[in-house]
Amino acid sequence: MDPGQGSILQFAPFQSVIDEGFWHRLSSLKLNRLGIDETPIPITGFYAPCSCHMVSNRFTLVADSLPDESSKEAFLPEIKRGNRSRCPVPGILYNTNTLEGFQSLDKHKLIEIEAKKIFDDICSGKQRGVKVLEGFCNDWRATSSTTDIPFFLVSILSNSSATIRHLSAFDECLRDGHKLFGFYDHCHLLKNSGWPLRNFLWFIARRSLSNSQDLQNLPNIVGWELNNKGKKAARFISLAETMDPTRLAIAAADLNLKLMRWRQLPSLDLNTLSSTKCLLIGAGTLGCQVARTLMAWGVHNITFVDSGKVSMSNPLRQSLYTLDDCLNGGEYKATAAIAEPVIMAVPMPGHPVPSIEESSVLEDCRKLQDLIASHDVIFLLTDTRESRWLPSLLCADANKITITAALGFDSFLVMRHGAGPLSSTHDVETNTLNCAYAELIVVGF
Repeated sequence: MDPGQGSILQFAPFQSVIDEGFWHRLSSLKLNRLGIDETPIPITGFYAPCSCHMVSNRFTLVADSLPDESSKEAFLPEIKRGNRSRCPVPGILYNTNTLEGFQSLDKHKLIEIEAKKIFDDICSGKQRGVKVLEGFCNDWRATSSTTDIPFFLVSILSNSSATIRHLSAFDECLRDGHKLFGFYDHCHLLKNSGWPLRNFLWFIARRSLSNSQDLQNLPNIVGWELNNKGKKAARFISLAETMDPTRLAIAAADLNLKLMRWRQLPSLDLNTLSSTKCLLIGAGTLGCQVARTLMAWGVHNITFVDSGKVSMSNPLRQSLYTLDDCLNGGEYKATAAIAEPVIMAVPMPGHPVPSIEESSVLEDCRKLQDLIASHDVIFLLTDTRESRWLPSLLCADANKITITAALGFDSFLVMRHGAGPLSSTHDVETNTLNCAYAELIVVGF
C-alpha cells in the first residue's frame, strides 16, 4: 500500500501456551517409543476464534497434539474434528536428546524450509497446500464437518444467492460472480488481524494474480515467537511443579484439605496450618503418630528432638521407621524420621549431672529454650514425667501453645497448656493454662 494513501496493515502474532498434559505425553512418548531417536515427529496445535473483545485467544499445545505411543500405523496425532474451539494447525516437533543438540539447530533454516513448502504448494495448486493453509485459521459455524476448517469462500451469484465453500473450490469460484474471503480471527484488536490473515492474503493474491512478477519469489518469513524481551530466543520452562513426585504428593495431600474446607469447614485456614512450626519432643510411638497426623493436616514444618536410636522392637509400633533403621546399632530416631532432626537428651530433675557434663547440659538447656522460642506449637511426647518438667517451664515462660500426650498401661492423658486461647506475650499471668507437670502429679499418672 502507498504510504500516502493509508496505513500499512500490521498483523498481531500468536501467543502460545503449552498445557501440562503435553509434557506428560511427550515424556511418556520419549521413554516408551522414541528412545534416543531424534527424528522430527508431526504434531498439531490448536487455536480458536476470538471470544472476548479484550483478550486474544492463544495458540495451544495439549496432550492430543502428540501422536499416541500405542499407535502401530501412521505415527500421526489423532485429531477429533468438529470442535470450533480447536482449529488444528499442523506442525513438526524437533526433540533433541541434549541441550547442545538443541543449540546446534539452525532455527532460521528450519522455518525457511517450512515456508518454502507452503509457498511451493500454493504456487502449484496442490490440494495439500490448501490444507496446510486451512490449518492456519478458523471454522464454519454451519455443520460439524466444517466447523474446524479455518478459511472459507463465500460465492455470490448474479441472483444474489450466496454459498459458503471450501478453498479447494477457489478456481471455480474465480469464474462465477463475486466472491468474499472469510476466516475466524484469534486477535481481539479492531485495527489489526492475526498472523493467519497474512498467509491467507498472500494465498489469495498468488492464486488470483499468478502472472504478477511481484508474487514469484518467496516473501519475507516470520513466525518465531518472541520472548518477554522481544527477542528471538529460547524459552525455558520448569516442570518441577507438575512432574516431581514429591511435589505431586504434597499437592495431592493439600487437595484433601481443600475438599474438607469446601465441604465441611469453610473457616479452615490452610495457609496458617502449612506455615505453623511444630516442635515434637520425643520421637517414639506418640511422636510418630502425632507427626503423621500433623502432615495429614497440611503442617509442613516439623522438628523432632530425641536422643534415642531405633531398636528392633520399634518399627512394629512406630510407623516412621523401618527395619533398615535398626541395623548397625540403630539410626538416631530424629534422623530416621526424615524431619528436621535435633539429637539431644532433655535434661531432667532427679538425674544427677557429673561435673564433667555440666557445660554440655547447660548448652542443651539453652538449645532447648531457643527451639521452643522459634516454634509456634510444642508437643511433649516423651515417656516420663521428669522429661516433661523443663520443657513445660520453658513453654510457660515463652507463652507457647503446648500439648502433652502421655500413655500408661491402662490410661492416657492429652492436655493443652501454656498459652491460653486469647493470651499474648503481655498477659501471660492472666491467660496461661495449667502446668502439665503439676497436673500429672495431681492425678497421679
